[in-house]
Amino acid sequence: DNDECIECYSDGDCDDNLFCNGAETCEGGSCQAGSDPCPGHNCDESNEQCLTGPVEKTVGNTLVFSYVTTAGNRRAMPYTMPESGTIQSITMYHQGGSGDVLLGVYAGSEFPDSRIAVTASTPINASAGWQTVELLEPVYVEEGERIWLAWVFEQNPGIRYQIGSPGRAQSSRVWANGMPETFGSSVTRSYIYSIYADYITGP
Repeated sequence: DNDECIECYSDGDCDDNLFCNGAETCEGGSCQAGSDPCPGHNCDESNEQCLTGPVEKTVGNTLVFSYVTTAGNRRAMPYTMPESGTIQSITMYHQGGSGDVLLGVYAGSEFPDSRIAVTASTPINASAGWQTVELLEPVYVEEGERIWLAWVFEQNPGIRYQIGSPGRAQSSRVWANGMPETFGSSVTRSYIYSIYADYITGP
């Protein structure tokens, strides 16, 4: 007698009837997970097809952190681009309030340096939540390049953060100084913020 437990006899025994997680296979009596049928592209499960063309993704912190700060200094969070893409907008979580916000993208390795993109001065949402602001001009960034997502509020309503690294850079400048072409001198501390950029893959 053979007491071995057999999970499957053929690939069909392993099929979960889902397209976007790939075709499962039977190997040695055990089911093996499928692989991405649409590498580098979005997958449409309802129509069982790959969607060609650029893919929309995010870089940054998409979690709503616990602590709140209302500091008015211009600050920036560093992120490394996981792949080449064109940044379209910046999204930040803040408490409800009034006044405007300016957001920008800076280049720089250790500290934010040259501004490569900026938003218009935009009224903030009156209720708490994520707010997305489009860049005046999308900017292409290479894989592995460090970017800094910067912000300054006319009246900071409270933004979310927690202890972590790599941490933010802080300028001594405030709303009146805007989002200049050069970020200027700054100091870094081990705090991370709920802010990310939306980008489209490819050139």
